[in-house]
Amino acid sequence: MKSLIALNNTKLKELLFSDETINHLKHFSEVEWLDDYDALADVIDAYDACITSWGSPRFTPKVLNKAENLKFIGHGAGTIVPYIDEQVFQKDITVVNANYVLSRAAAEGTVAMMAAASYRLLDYSQMLKDGGWADNDVENVPGVC
Repeated sequence: MKSLIALNNTKLKELLFSDETINHLKHFSEVEWLDDYDALADVIDAYDACITSWGSPRFTPKVLNKAENLKFIGHGAGTIVPYIDEQVFQKDITVVNANYVLSRAAAEGTVAMMAAASYRLLDYSQMLKDGGWADNDVENVPGVC
């Protein structure tokens, strides 16, 4: 099996693909990187799988028509709409994304922000920065009833 990682953003590579992650991939697949996005259509036929993320090249109809061996596209981000033409669903290619994992983090962040807002933590933080600690009572502390 041969896998292509279509990602040329250095910081994103470091975030998503640690040495441990790459080693896991290498246990079942030969792994190569696509740094020249313009070359995707020229090289995609050599791969069984492709991993994409934010900023990856688009799988246009031209690319998909040349992807004769491609069986899997894994998008390490949310929506695939900007990255994959709908023609992909007429082919025998499995497409997955990270929506499920990202949705949990988004939900947790939302609950944390709601809690912070309900206790007016930013107001309280500013009050402390302004020296308000000495006046710390029910009358002066935001969010205390």
